[in-house]
Amino acid sequence: MPPATRLSGFSPVRGLLAGVLVGMLAGCASLPGGPVADAAPQHVADDAPVLAVFSALGYYPAPLAPNLIRLDLPTNDSFASGSSELQAPMQRSLDAVAAQFNSPPLRGWQMLVVGHADDRGSAADNLLTSQARAANVARYLVAQGTDAGRLQSEGRGETEPLATNDQRYGRALNRRVELFLHRGPLPAGATAPR
Repeated sequence: MPPATRLSGFSPVRGLLAGVLVGMLAGCASLPGGPVADAAPQHVADDAPVLAVFSALGYYPAPLAPNLIRLDLPTNDSFASGSSELQAPMQRSLDAVAAQFNSPPLRGWQMLVVGHADDRGSAADNLLTSQARAANVARYLVAQGTDAGRLQSEGRGETEPLATNDQRYGRALNRRVELFLHRGPLPAGATAPR
């Protein structure tokens, strides 16, 4: 579903439901002896609003660890083969991400932008293309008002495909960026999970 369709589907009812979800998750963290309370109550309190915001937009945020969330963006129309130029659907997705990332619930959060490529061309060229894709996404987010100090980017070339590269659709899925949201800066040299 195109990002514009997802955004137009946002309604006050969905916003209210997202708020209720945030409240329920935060409430679970305070239950004495509850598994969430014993495990990491601050993690739930910090992550719940972020998860709710992006879920309400129709994205699929995935909590990976305390204060680390992967945000998957649409991939089948993100980049042309061998190109790091952002396609219009990707720009619309990034507009929505930037609006939320620059909002009060996400203050204090950082973002690692990870670029990927299909296997067309040499591995060295694909690594450079994936790095350029990540850098272009970061630049686009800065142009939308995101503080550059909250962003990092890296490329992983063709090493982490989502689908087979034997078919055009699979290659399109593999030409993507992933966004990893984390509370506070990543330690020096740290990267998001592979």
